[in-house]
Amino acid sequence: MCARKVQTKLDTRAMGQRIRQLRGDITQMEFAAQFGISQGQLSKIESGTLVSSVEVLFRMAVMYRKTIDWIVMGV
Repeated sequence: MCARKVQTKLDTRAMGQRIRQLRGDITQMEFAAQFGISQGQLSKIESGTLVSSVEVLFRMAVMYRKTIDWIVMGV
């Protein structure tokens, strides 16, 4: 049997890029306000230096009709 290798490291930069993709043409200030976070927090999330809370990820997934799996892992 071959064991399937599971990714164990979170690619926060790629996750931030997917969140940036969700934001589209909306300003960081407007997007952040929708989720109750600051523009500074959103900037750090998009750059991959801060990981969003599960609550915020859930709200993004619902609002933009994406799965949390897609936002976090790209699948």
